[in-house]
Amino acid sequence: MLLFACTVDHLELLKRALAAGVDPNAADPMGEPALMKAAAFEHHPLVRCLIDAGANVDTRDAALGATALVIVAARGDTTVVDLLLRAGADVDAVARGLEMNGVLHLPGETALIAAAGRGHADVVERLLAAGADARKSRSDGLGAAQVALDAGHQTISVRLHRASARTLSPVCLYAL
Repeated sequence: MLLFACTVDHLELLKRALAAGVDPNAADPMGEPALMKAAAFEHHPLVRCLIDAGANVDTRDAALGATALVIVAARGDTTVVDLLLRAGADVDAVARGLEMNGVLHLPGETALIAAAGRGHADVVERLLAAGADARKSRSDGLGAAQVALDAGHQTISVRLHRASARTLSPVCLYAL
């Protein structure tokens, strides 16, 4: 009932499940926690309700090994990012990644790298304000600034270079 409520955005059903004693950290058979479902579907009131009920904001899904913060940062959902940050989510949690059809999704990405690579400047600013480490790199060695630059988000890349206090490489200077 709880997982179904998170999938279909049914706040009253979620509240009934929690009142009946269902664990707010419950996960589906694939290992996706309720909070991850609600966050991924951008069901903001359900995310808030699960957090208030004690859901672990740093729980990971089984497929990607990602936290809800990494997933919603990649999607650019500032509302859920704010909710998770206020609840104390680990701003530098790293996703393991998942290979699908020969493509590795979220390969060792933090929320900051995920947001930067997809051009979500508002999310990048929120994460930096919350203390995200702009010097962290993905499993392939690329940091948020380079990922942003490679994806064509030059303004974000420059902002991240400044935040990381790194000097721009000649390649980055040429691209700017």
